[in-house]
Amino acid sequence: MKEAQESQPATTYATTHKPYMGGEHPDYGLQKQKMPDVVFVGDSITAYWCEAHPDFFRRNNFAVRGIPGETTQMVLRRFQTDGIDSGADAIALLCGTNDLNDNPSPLTMKQALENLTHMYDEALCLNRSVIVCTLPPCSARPWPHENEALQQYIQEMNTCLRRMAKLRHLPIADYHAAMSQDGQPQPLMLTPDGLHPSHHGYCTMENVIIHTLQELTGREKDYFTTSPYGAYPYQP
Repeated sequence: MKEAQESQPATTYATTHKPYMGGEHPDYGLQKQKMPDVVFVGDSITAYWCEAHPDFFRRNNFAVRGIPGETTQMVLRRFQTDGIDSGADAIALLCGTNDLNDNPSPLTMKQALENLTHMYDEALCLNRSVIVCTLPPCSARPWPHENEALQQYIQEMNTCLRRMAKLRHLPIADYHAAMSQDGQPQPLMLTPDGLHPSHHGYCTMENVIIHTLQELTGREKDYFTTSPYGAYPYQP
């Protein structure tokens, strides 16, 4: 089974997915018979993660609230419903990559950070655990921006996110650090579109979030992972 999974084209879920355009929210991975342990809130990186590795979410009782193309402003509008009201023990918040997009209008880094800060503080005020997630590395993007500007944006955003996590004493899932080397994506971590993680990239992200959750709960819970090598002790 694992060999078959490895042989599947890494781009399938990213190239064939039809973006969520509104109406009833797609119920990715949510087990309605009980509250999810963790809800993952974000954009297409989160949505495609569940499509690529559905068992990681189902078997760990994780819910997914990822909508392709959303900016931090859009996620902020639904954070109460999809994050706070989910009843999950923890919220893993990953968004910000789309904020540099020109459609409908780009957000400045200051605006993006203000939106993220609002969501972090909202969760903290309600005594909810929220996990700061750094933006995964990108090698290219199908939008009219220079790649160098994109790399600088991601590096600066992640620096601010790490600082924010430290100041607010929040747990952090540092996907970027695990998936890159010298600030550049490691080979095989991304699909050919240069934006979305590949199977290897998502396996790495699984181990990062598992490590973060184990630190958050203070116990070595056995989580299911899609990685063919199983979960390993991730060292940030």
